[in-house]
Amino acid sequence: MPLCPLVAPLEPCRAVLHTVCHGQTLCARASARHIPPRFATVLRPRRGVSTCATAGVPLLGSITPERTHMLREGLNKLQVSAGFDEVAATYDAMVSLNPGYRRHLQLAAESLLSHVHTQKPVLLDLGCGSGLSTAALLAAARRRGMDPTIVGVDASGGMLEQAQRRGFDDTVSFRHGRAEQLSDLDLPPADGVLACYLLRNVTDVDATLRAIQTQLRTRATFVAQDYSVADSESSRRRWTAVNQTIILPLASVIARNRDLYEYLHRSVDDFMGVQELAQRIIAAGFATVESRSVGGWQHGILHLVRGTKPLG
Repeated sequence: MPLCPLVAPLEPCRAVLHTVCHGQTLCARASARHIPPRFATVLRPRRGVSTCATAGVPLLGSITPERTHMLREGLNKLQVSAGFDEVAATYDAMVSLNPGYRRHLQLAAESLLSHVHTQKPVLLDLGCGSGLSTAALLAAARRRGMDPTIVGVDASGGMLEQAQRRGFDDTVSFRHGRAEQLSDLDLPPADGVLACYLLRNVTDVDATLRAIQTQLRTRATFVAQDYSVADSESSRRRWTAVNQTIILPLASVIARNRDLYEYLHRSVDDFMGVQELAQRIIAAGFATVESRSVGGWQHGILHLVRGTKPLG
């Protein structure tokens, strides 16, 4: 689920992309002028090493002894769906104050569909919320001449009610459920999965990634878009400043639910870095993982990460 900072539209910029292979970090620069965004390889599975142990990553969920500081006074991950139920009616008003919000959803949708090679794909939008990411996914597919079947999944019934009010045609349907438990939803095998602002809000990241990998067809693609500041102290400071001076005051006035947005602020502070996330995606059984950050003040804060399910 997204937190909605007040930002300018994604401007033409040069984004720094990182390549990590066998412990060595390389830097390259690529233009962010065009869609789909350019990605750089973050991690590949090591030959002869089981993916469940790649890079020595422990298979930990999001709520672990090391991360119990997340469960401070206020909302936690087990309560966040109810929090979104409460703000569902005002959620779009909050994100409308963010001129770059829809552009970033478009970037994520395009980065997924650039790796979908069938004209009638089955696409899953996990953590679809009020349906803005679903609309971006549908529009991107239609621009490519595709005839998609899209299923939006969200744990908040209130947000799904908002999504259903958008008047999608029968190309789009919605399911009420948790991403960690995709197998319970009887979904069709997917040609692509989009998850915008989802992973830092699930109760078990590794279970969610494994469920996504299982749901995908062979060679199908998964794209996650989310905030992460663990790898950069300057990014963390920018994130904190914007939250304290803009987002939380607006949440008190517009959403009238400061608790949820305080939780969302903490969820970004406490979320893993992009390198750790890439390792966990590999550990869940994906092949090469790529990532990039967006431009503007959110560079180093908002990231797109893409992985592909391998053969076999």
